[in-house]
Amino acid sequence: MNEMNGSSDGKPFRRQMAAFRPTVANANVPSLYGSLEYPTDLPDVFEVLRVDEIAVDGSARQRLISMDNVWTSNNGKKTLHFVDVYPSNAKNSLMYEVIYGNPEHFLAPTFEFPLYRVPLVRQNRPHVGAVIAKISALSPTDSTITYALYADDEASKYFAIRPHTGEIIVESELPHEGAFYCLTVAAKDEKGRNSTIPVAVLSDGDKSECNKIEDFSNLHSLVHIDAS
Repeated sequence: MNEMNGSSDGKPFRRQMAAFRPTVANANVPSLYGSLEYPTDLPDVFEVLRVDEIAVDGSARQRLISMDNVWTSNNGKKTLHFVDVYPSNAKNSLMYEVIYGNPEHFLAPTFEFPLYRVPLVRQNRPHVGAVIAKISALSPTDSTITYALYADDEASKYFAIRPHTGEIIVESELPHEGAFYCLTVAAKDEKGRNSTIPVAVLSDGDKSECNKIEDFSNLHSLVHIDAS
């Protein structure tokens, strides 16, 4: 078994690789059970993020193992167990990797862009009820995502979001001249993991900076309620 530390976008993870030999060599194995001891010095916040079958030389992922077939036990030594129900045709051995990391870093929803800019065209100003943007995030675990919108006192007068679609709606008539609004959208999955992104609503051509809100403790989400 081999272990190595790595990082992705500055976020650390631990990788284990181990080879398992089928009980019958050169046979089509209907399923394969494997177990590995957890690394002894794993940070407390690290969890199993994924288990994969990989190429024997460790160079490429072959197939992801369903987390429904991955579990842990602790009888003096913490141990990872998995069942691969569709292993590759085995010759001498099959190679698997386990990735450990902080789920807040790797499993939280992700956005396509680091910043969204929504231009307000003077000749075609959006009116109340108009959808000015649809913010979309992806969940690495295919979890359902809900959205929340936060803004300062001024911007909170004008915008709200549909929690299940990420659509930002105009709630009040916008001023006709030179408005700039900096909003923050939060995307949260079913386990409470969340990510945030700044959304700049500004006059066409405006390059003003927009920084996302970091502390929501004194704010409430601006939720759009559709008429029944």
